[in-house]
Amino acid sequence: MNLEERLRNEGMSDQFIARAKAGLDRLAALPRLNSRLVITPGVRALIDDEMRLLCAGAEMLRRHLSGDWGDETLPPEDWSANDHALVSGARLLSAHFVVGIGDVWIITDAENDEGFRECTTILLPSEY
Repeated sequence: MNLEERLRNEGMSDQFIARAKAGLDRLAALPRLNSRLVITPGVRALIDDEMRLLCAGAEMLRRHLSGDWGDETLPPEDWSANDHALVSGARLLSAHFVVGIGDVWIITDAENDEGFRECTTILLPSEY
């Protein structure tokens, strides 16, 4: 289910949905806006050992930047919080399960005073 469908199912107004879509557009622009991407030591070590995590990481980041907050390991209330954070500018969290590794999280910082999200971090839950 895409963002608009999820918000409509929650009974959100057209105005709120438009603002959420604008927030998603800003999030998708992060790679072009020179926002920092940080990979924690735990994830870096796994990438060194498991080349497939590098490929999975690229797909997880693509999903995160398109408003897909991950797998069923992320509860529905966190999906909803993320959808609302696209409007409010709050922190975003996605969770992705990688076979043989477990959960990997992606966190994008809340917007600063200028409305810019400065950093996205790929990490293991144990590194939070």
